Amino acid sequence: LKEEQMRADAQKVADNREKEAKRREKRDQRAAVIEETSKKLVLVNAVIDNLKVDELNRQLDYHRGEEKKIPKAVYDSMDKDQKVPLKSHMKTKDERIAALKKAVARYLSRGG
Repeated sequence: LKEEQMRADAQKVADNREKEAKRREKRDQRAAVIEETSKKLVLVNAVIDNLKVDELNRQLDYHRGEEKKIPKAVYDSMDKDQKVPLKSHMKTKDERIAALKKAVARYLSRGG
């Protein structure tokens, strides 16, 4: 019985390590995409209007990450409409475009 429990524990440890490795890989992939996006930021409204939804999402992810780098006390005191909304809260492409334009304006005002 004890050996059986030890085998089960060892299997659980192996499974957890595998899950953690997958999480780490996924996190690294997301970071790489955001890093790539930072090299080709779109800061012109006319160009933003023509972006596809996938690129809008990448740009919004970048700006959301940049805004989270603002000191916590300042970030927490910002109004909800002064932050990049979550993707799940934006249902249409037009909402995403409007959010990105606001995010770009804030980014440029901070000296981006």
